[in-house]
Formats: sequence, structure tokens, C-alpha cells
Amino acid sequence: MSAPAELALVLDIGGTAIKAGLIRRDGELAALKRLSTPAGATPEVIVQRILAVIAEITGETGIAPSTVHGVGISIAAFITSDGLVTATAHLSREWIGYNLKARLSAEFATRYYFALDTPAPCLGEAHFGAGKGIAHFAYVTVSTGIGAGIIADGRYFTGGLGWAGGVGHTIIDETSDRVCSGCGNAGCLETFAATQGIVAT
Repeated sequence: MSAPAELALVLDIGGTAIKAGLIRRDGELAALKRLSTPAGATPEVIVQRILAVIAEITGETGIAPSTVHGVGISIAAFITSDGLVTATAHLSREWIGYNLKARLSAEFATRYYFALDTPAPCLGEAHFGAGKGIAHFAYVTVSTGIGAGIIADGRYFTGGLGWAGGVGHTIIDETSDRVCSGCGNAGCLETFAATQGIVAT
């Protein structure tokens, strides 16, 4: 397969899986891979899996890594534009303070873009999916956790503290004995409607 102009690598790092793809600038997906991640895996374990899946997906498609325009990573953690993880509910606590960009750049030097795992797909829908051309909408994800992304007046809405849409850990039953494995509180939305809550029910 010859390399189309400006292919990007995209990765979603969740609490239970990594999804990786090659995507063209028009949003067309050229290749897709998925692999499981051990619960509570350390950053180094995840980095090795990321590097392995990058090698696998570029090798199978015949795309030289040097021709990749950049790497976009969404992760189940709050992460700065420089790749520093500042907080997480669904990954190992060893991630807090970990510089993912520095670690990956040491092995694979390219442009990197980082985002929390709900804003990223919300923006994808706004530009290429069901939200294209729609000025106001909300995107909700239900998986290991629950989150929402908000588009208002055609722009991603972060709120005053950057947490707008972070609804998963809202307490909906303060009398519940269900303790959230992510936030540690009892009776939040995730204990009823995310994976852990559905299994418990």
C-alpha cells in the first residue's frame, strides 16, 4: 500500500484496551487494530504495547513510520498538551506525573497531540461524524467509565475548570453502598451505568 499524504496514527488508551488506527486527513480510516491491556498496567507496560501496535499497523500496511504526519493519543486521564498525566480514575496511579510524550519520543520521534478520552471522539464526531455541521450537541461515552463531550456554538466547551462533561463521578445515590473503583466514592453514576455498575447489577 503506497502512503497517502499526511497519514496520522491515532491511539485510544483506555482502562481495558488500546485501539490504534491509521487515518487520513479527510477522516477516512486506513487501518485499525485493537488489543487488551491488563487492569492496572504500569505506564511502561502500556508504552511497550503502544510501540508494538505502531510497528504492527505500519508493517502490515507498508507505511514507513517516517511518513506518518503525527500521532494523536486519547487517554483515560487528564493530560497536558506536553504529554504529562496529571490525574486519572481508570488507569494505574503510577500514571500520575508520568510524561508520556517524553517516553514515546525517545522511541518514535514525531508530532504528538494528547487529549482526554472524551473530548477526542467528540471532536471527531464534530468534524467527520454525526455532529458535522451541528452547532450544539453532546457526545456521551459509556464503557469502563462514563463521560460526555459538549459542542456549543460549534466549539468544544471545557467549562471554567476544564471538567465540563465529566459526569461519570456525579453522585446519583448518596445512600448507595456501591463504591466506585475509579473515584472511590459511593453511589456515583459509573457504579450504576458503566461497566462495573452493569456487571454489579
